[in-house]
Amino acid sequence: MSESYYGIAKEQLSKYIVLNNLRNTHERYVVLKYICQYKKSFNADILIKALCQSENISRATVYNTLSLLLNAGIIEKSVSASQDNKNVYRISLHKDNVCRFICTKCGREVQFKSSSIDHILKERLYNNFDMNHYSVTIYGFCKKCRKSNNLNSQFVSLSKFNLLIN
Repeated sequence: MSESYYGIAKEQLSKYIVLNNLRNTHERYVVLKYICQYKKSFNADILIKALCQSENISRATVYNTLSLLLNAGIIEKSVSASQDNKNVYRISLHKDNVCRFICTKCGREVQFKSSSIDHILKERLYNNFDMNHYSVTIYGFCKKCRKSNNLNSQFVSLSKFNLLIN
């Protein structure tokens, strides 16, 4: 993520801290800056390893800051099949509709847009629910991991991608 993401995230965090009468600490912004510079999904262990040594930030501060950033809407959390079902986080400042493939072996992440998914979700009527954005994650094996493990699974091209919703 670029410096502009950090600026937006920093402003959003500052507003959240003021609105909720929380302490404004330097450590929270160090964690936030590291997250904004990280280019893919991450887990708490990655942050702890990087920040506890180089910035002298405690494990508890990392977990507390992740919780704070989650509540402030700056990051989102999901469970990763490629990391032993650990919680993984990613920056979520812009509420764009996003689809991603995640390799369950190496963790590689590829984002894409799909007009088919857009159409299905916009046309589908949900009782008492107004959708403002979505995130779809598809887990499987990337081409490199498929070759290295001699996996013969076939991947459907995005142009033929269909989403079934019951």
